[in-house]
Amino acid sequence: MDTTKQTTRNVFITGATTDIGRELTRQLGSRGHRVTGQTSGMEGAVHVRADGGLPAFSDPLRPGELKSMVQVAEADVVIHALPQLGNDFPRKDTPWGYAERSLTEGVPALLEAAATLGVKYVILLSYGFIYGDHGDAEVTETIDSFHGPLASAALAAEQAVLDSAIPGSVLRLGCLYGSDGHGTLALADDLRFGRNVYQGSGLLSWVYAVDAAAAAVLVAEQQPVDEIYNVANGTASGTQFAGLMADQLGMPHPGDITGLMAPSRTSETQRELLNMTLRLNSNKAKTSLGWSPKFGLQQGLDHALLAWRAGA
Repeated sequence: MDTTKQTTRNVFITGATTDIGRELTRQLGSRGHRVTGQTSGMEGAVHVRADGGLPAFSDPLRPGELKSMVQVAEADVVIHALPQLGNDFPRKDTPWGYAERSLTEGVPALLEAAATLGVKYVILLSYGFIYGDHGDAEVTETIDSFHGPLASAALAAEQAVLDSAIPGSVLRLGCLYGSDGHGTLALADDLRFGRNVYQGSGLLSWVYAVDAAAAAVLVAEQQPVDEIYNVANGTASGTQFAGLMADQLGMPHPGDITGLMAPSRTSETQRELLNMTLRLNSNKAKTSLGWSPKFGLQQGLDHALLAWRAGA
């Protein structure tokens, strides 16, 4: 969809230096939208500028600071990408606590700022894993059975967005990976240094950051009201994911962390996610939005590797 003067948006993104935040800035800018990206330091500001956005220094959990930044951005669309800090290849040090705060504190603060300043549309980037373990069944947006880490906080945040007087929608993303993802980069380091990796026994739905951002861009432009979309492309176990990355890097497949070592070297949330089986069905995003993901898992990891080699 080509943008015109009438369809160009002023977009404010929280978590602009997350993997998907950076992709959103790049893709929205390339389509003619004006992007302001929330960040907390000079290094982040450099990334936002390099991606084509204007950096905004604010604490995304403080209503007053958020209001000031949204006002400076003259935003008519707000994308809350900050929760995606908790959605990458699961690791012991994944900041799930802060991700939860980005939902319980960040969403009310953002909605308050948006309502005061006349924002026209809000997008929340949530998690596919809140559905919990559904075994071999494909999970669509009609499922109302939820379980697992962050489920309560994410569902409350989603409902707040959908109940708000400001039109908005929710994207439930599969496990995210990409060239700027903390979990993806940390896994690559583990492989390079020959460290064992906890891989679990489950089967997760994954989505490359480039494809996930493309879905969010379509929502920002089309602005469907009160919709929820699953966004994922392909399933793989932790073992398969780590093995594919090892193959792309030309490294041996990692050993696993099992038995008595697992509790001390992993976290409960990490183990729960990597032992979950979840097959997300994303047909609604494809048919309703026209979302067409470009990268399967192997192609996405190859693309990420090319970005690393290019110094992106």
